[in-house]
Amino acid sequence: MNIPVIDACVAIKWFLPENKFKEAGEILSSFNRMIIPDLFLIEFDAIVTKKVRQRLVEQSDAVQMIQEIRNMPFDVVPYKLVSGMAFDLSSALPITQYDACYLAAAIEYDETVVTADMRFFNGMRGTPFESYV
Repeated sequence: MNIPVIDACVAIKWFLPENKFKEAGEILSSFNRMIIPDLFLIEFDAIVTKKVRQRLVEQSDAVQMIQEIRNMPFDVVPYKLVSGMAFDLSSALPITQYDACYLAAAIEYDETVVTADMRFFNGMRGTPFESYV
């Protein structure tokens, strides 16, 4: 894996001590570039917003997390570039359109998606795309 495709559910672990926090931190420290589909930023913000509403994160800390994630060394893949492939993948596989965007970005760049989403990960088992997740 040269440049991983990072799922938002992994990135939140860079800021909050959740399950697999240590592994997520190792990924962050191991790569100076990462790939994300543009919807990553929306998903990340949605996760942070939920944490604020659950009173797990203070509003000021949430704003700082969002600012920090925007400054990370991401290569952003436009939805327009992967939308057709993502639609085909989500129609044929047991994954959401959102997860299919991460998978399509990985296929497009011949890289691997790093995810903490076990439903996505398990949905790829036994498929021709298993090696991308």
